[in-house]
Amino acid sequence: MSCLFDFKYISIKAAVSDDFHEELREISMKADSFIEDNQHLYIALQLIWFFEPQKDNNWQNSKKSITQTFIAQSPVGDSQIELIIRYIKKEDQLIVRFEEANGSQYSCISSGDNCWVIIGGVGCLEESLGISKQASCAFSDLHLVLKRENLGFEHLVRQWNYIENIVGFSHRDNRDNRRYQHYQEFNEIRADWYSESGLTHDFPAATGIGTKGGGVIIDGIAARLDSSYKVLSLRNPEQEDAHSYSRAKLIGNQASSAPLFERGKMIVGTDEGYIWVSGTAAIRGEDSVSGNIVDQIRVTCENIDELISTDNLHKAGITISEFVIKPVYLRAYVKPGLDGLFVEGFLQQRYPDALVHVLYADICRDELLVEVEGEFRVVGQ
Repeated sequence: MSCLFDFKYISIKAAVSDDFHEELREISMKADSFIEDNQHLYIALQLIWFFEPQKDNNWQNSKKSITQTFIAQSPVGDSQIELIIRYIKKEDQLIVRFEEANGSQYSCISSGDNCWVIIGGVGCLEESLGISKQASCAFSDLHLVLKRENLGFEHLVRQWNYIENIVGFSHRDNRDNRRYQHYQEFNEIRADWYSESGLTHDFPAATGIGTKGGGVIIDGIAARLDSSYKVLSLRNPEQEDAHSYSRAKLIGNQASSAPLFERGKMIVGTDEGYIWVSGTAAIRGEDSVSGNIVDQIRVTCENIDELISTDNLHKAGITISEFVIKPVYLRAYVKPGLDGLFVEGFLQQRYPDALVHVLYADICRDELLVEVEGEFRVVGQ
């Protein structure tokens, strides 16, 4: 087969409706039709539901045969729900199975000595727990899934960290007068789990983003590949590595850990590869760039383009002499109340060949208005 990691995406929305459950029915029917009509060509690996939170969340009926994630982030536009389907082309050599561990769904793709694990919706259903306990629960379940497949945290190439009220603060108990920022609480727990597992460098690409509910939810992609593939961490010359941020950028008296992720991750073979760009914002060095959303989306895309530039990929260790970069999927998070449709149009014009998906969500710094992540294919010439 030509490429083990040729992920594809489709976005499904309903016609405009004021009825949430009516939208859900329409989207579910469209998803079922897409999967059934294309089952001879493609394999659906994961359904990722983005939705405006409802008082009644009993609609989250899980299709046991496909990994699913439910994220309380509002889609840009008139729809209350948007579904993203992650799928791959069917190949004779591929073996795909769907599994569950302690309630967490995941899918495994294997061919020869190569194995991919797509992990969806790992988290704690008990939202009354604090962020630290929710994060610990999510990482515990993530570790369980990896362990079941003979993998460790070092095999993670991409991680999504969805954190309720990410820039909010909480008290850990009634006797504690100190306030703890949710994102920093998450970072401390992540650092503990990585450290205990021996992961001290070459972290996964990652996004840490806010949600309107759900506590802490983690999605991930892990890979165990044969010697014909290399896994490379990408640095951005315009940005400080997030895991090297100074103490001044951490929030809270007890803060000790920077966000442990790489600006990007690339898996590359002899003549092809795949790039995951972490959640990227208008940050130069380690400082946020001031300005309106027009200024910030421009700087954000400049950061992405620098990260995946030919020169930067060669510095990272890519050995393909000549190649082109093809955008596959761009997801943007826009601070609520701002112009998400402008961001959508901007990205569609800048990356016309990619599926562009825009949501409303709080970013990990109050002053940041937009964050963008992406996936790109590397094609040798």
